[in-house]
Amino acid sequence: SKFTPTYGMVLNLLSKHSVDEAKTIVANSFGSYLRARRQSKREDRQQKQVEMAEEIVKGIDPDAFLAYNKLRHRLKDEKRALGFLIDQSRDMFRESVAEMLQWAPVGTPVLIPSA
Repeated sequence: SKFTPTYGMVLNLLSKHSVDEAKTIVANSFGSYLRARRQSKREDRQQKQVEMAEEIVKGIDPDAFLAYNKLRHRLKDEKRALGFLIDQSRDMFRESVAEMLQWAPVGTPVLIPSA
């Protein structure tokens, strides 16, 4: 929206203030209005989000949520442990192949698996 001061408003301001002061008053007044309006809209949006979250949470059993959260953390730990085991297995395989190759005669065909 656009703010347009009326002729009478400008005359009243100029009768009591300098031109620069009048400009500042008009800018601050309208600016304050716009800030308050934006703040009000932001607060309304936040309130709606809180209400939506409360509605979602209302339908959740706290014990089931705690059990789910515990399982989710356990799955995360299990995936991390699996990664360590896979890395360890690869390292052991490489070491065993390197050791066996020391004793293989020259020219022995070797099958090297990918990844």
